[in-house]
Amino acid sequence: MKHFFRLSILAVVGLTLESTILEKIAIAGVKPDLMLVIVIFYALLYGEIPAAKLGFIYGLLEDLATGKFIGINTISKMLTGYLVGLGEGKLYSDNLMVPVIGLFIGSIANYLCFFILGIIVGHPEVFPVESFFQTIMISTIYNVCLAPFLYGRYYRLVRGTSKRSINTRT
Repeated sequence: MKHFFRLSILAVVGLTLESTILEKIAIAGVKPDLMLVIVIFYALLYGEIPAAKLGFIYGLLEDLATGKFIGINTISKMLTGYLVGLGEGKLYSDNLMVPVIGLFIGSIANYLCFFILGIIVGHPEVFPVESFFQTIMISTIYNVCLAPFLYGRYYRLVRGTSKRSINTRT
């Protein structure tokens, strides 16, 4: 029950920050995707099936909050959680480089999926093709830059461990 409560609080905080403060630091209209960051961190710690479920829920919440293209965030975050979650158990999640690389790969996979789904459903304006790679790179860099600041806190929150359990050395 504690775990569900923590994930619910993270969803509310993530959506609130994305729609308020992070709008102010957007570069070329692109801001960090905290919901995606949480799904990827969760995938690295809990595996593909739980991460796909969380990605589905967080993506749906994000779709409902934005009110446009319902289902695209849901499917892309669910697939991203599943794909990144395949690495759980094979990677040493205490090392800070694991979430950095996970966020890099997961962000690119998420935005590619989002773009492809937008084309499939007939909404190519989701990402204009002209700025597609620029958008992916800015978003990915933003998300990767969050890893050193957020992963240790997230790890301690969901695992209930002390500050010294995360290896920040590379």
